[in-house]
Amino acid sequence: MGKPFLILSLLTLTLKILHVSSQGVQALNLACGATASFTDPYGNQWVPDYQFIGSGSTASVQFTSPDAPFLSTVRYFPYGSMNCYGIGGVTLGATIKVIAIFQYGNYDGLALPPSFLLQIDGGGWTSVQTSEGLVAYSLTFRAVEGAVSVCLAPDSTRRIPFISAIRVLEAGADSSTQDGSSDPGSSSSSQVPSEERVKFSSSSKVRAKGKLGGLIYLCSLIPGGFGVAVIILIIVYLIKKNKMRRAEIQAQLDAENTDSGASNEA
Repeated sequence: MGKPFLILSLLTLTLKILHVSSQGVQALNLACGATASFTDPYGNQWVPDYQFIGSGSTASVQFTSPDAPFLSTVRYFPYGSMNCYGIGGVTLGATIKVIAIFQYGNYDGLALPPSFLLQIDGGGWTSVQTSEGLVAYSLTFRAVEGAVSVCLAPDSTRRIPFISAIRVLEAGADSSTQDGSSDPGSSSSSQVPSEERVKFSSSSKVRAKGKLGGLIYLCSLIPGGFGVAVIILIIVYLIKKNKMRRAEIQAQLDAENTDSGASNEA
């Protein structure tokens, strides 16, 4: 069995386990810019976003990973001072976590990831700093209405806002989201969305960067999935360590063969 296949198998198995453990948390997943519903490799159902917003244009991005089909398109907003999603069907009093996901992917051909403003459910505005990699912002709060909103607006740079995906997780009334990322007893009015980060321990947080960081972050989007990041890092470390050890052994063998050849010639 090849090592890439082994890593993929372990990752897939772990994600399936986490998906089962997260059942009971209702989730609405919006693939922004998509034209049809689909199921991702981990069993999550995704629906197009057009039924939740009446503005914006759509585009495809330079991202073709079969593990994250919800990142293959974006909705961008070249017009208007503010564009908002309206997502209904929320249970009053339930703990809600909204995750806004951004994958620039050079969708506009400019190779200039923009910055813009984000507001979730009427709370405070936060600055979204996109990059070539995956960026996400989240807010956890107690629902005081039957709908939530996600709004985007240009900042002082006047660049065009965009969004790749939105996840709305509902943990039910008088309960809390599994990651406990903020006080579920608070409404959203006084809160500002925070940048999602990969948690490796209770005392440290590390931003996901690069291809490996993007994969780790995708794991973190599943409730309770932060432990997958640790598993991935351990597997990668063991593989690198094994490669280094094999290189050392090969170097020793080459040196011995060279010495043996020199002795024979003498």
